[in-house]
Amino acid sequence: MGGHLFAIAADKSIQWGYDGALHGFALNKELLEHYIKMFHAEYLGMLHQYQFFIDDEQAKKLLEVYNYEWN
Repeated sequence: MGGHLFAIAADKSIQWGYDGALHGFALNKELLEHYIKMFHAEYLGMLHQYQFFIDDEQAKKLLEVYNYEWN
């Protein structure tokens, strides 16, 4: 998942009252490490071995970097 898709998810999180915070499941360890490095995700690993969390501060930074427009 690219940064622009995380930005869309963060925007929806804000719209739904979660301040941009989001979590998800990476496909594998390499992708999880990529999310941690590139998007400052935090490892959770509670529901899935590759579960991650992006807090509201990092989500807002994603929105500053990645722009998109809905058609």
